[in-house]
Amino acid sequence: ESVRVALANRGYMHCGAWCLYDFFRAAPRAFSWNPTRRCYGVQPVDGGCMVTYANEAADALRKKNAACGAAPLALPHTFPEAGFAAGQSLDVAGQWDGDQFAVDFLDQDRNIVFHFNPRAGEGVVVRNSQLDGVWGTEERDGALPLTPGGAVALEITKTPTGYSVAVNGAPFATFADRSSAPVASVETSLTVTDASLKQGEALTLPAELPTGLKVGQELTLAAEWDGQAVDLKDGGGNILLRVEPHPDENA
Repeated sequence: ESVRVALANRGYMHCGAWCLYDFFRAAPRAFSWNPTRRCYGVQPVDGGCMVTYANEAADALRKKNAACGAAPLALPHTFPEAGFAAGQSLDVAGQWDGDQFAVDFLDQDRNIVFHFNPRAGEGVVVRNSQLDGVWGTEERDGALPLTPGGAVALEITKTPTGYSVAVNGAPFATFADRSSAPVASVETSLTVTDASLKQGEALTLPAELPTGLKVGQELTLAAEWDGQAVDLKDGGGNILLRVEPHPDENA
């Protein structure tokens, strides 16, 4: 099904491309054509088509955003009075030039409330904040998911408690709010080829969905997992879908 969705939405850069991408789901997928078996094989989200051919992944993501009505914008960008609100996502595609680049979200006093900074020399992505001129504690966990000199596709989503970042279609990191000030603007040193803003609806769970979860809609969660399950219920309290990770069973 995922392959059919990707083909139908032209999730490839050109007719001769071997990589195929499906960004129309919460967990994006990539596939590579096998000329011997004459079929598509699933690619890892942290390698293969997602990393080696990141420029093709960025092209597929741009097509997806255009199909879903994301509003284009130029960077740097100043947000309206409400700021970068929970439920909104900023998609940025570009080229990584130099040793490092940053994407900075700032409040009206030019405090950096969220600093996203891939560094090739150190092989890490630093996440931090600078409030009243003082840098906070760096968050450095996770391997560098980008190739210096290559294409970059970022999706940065504002959640009720912070930020969620996906890199080249794969979830990468979260960052908890360190300031209550609204985000007033966003800047980047990345060589940007495309940027767009998507508007979603922020929910506080548990939540009721007055019109239900309709076909084509996505529910995205960013949280610190404490062993609980996620349940989707009907109006009578019946559990229609339960997602319950079992680390001890690797399932």
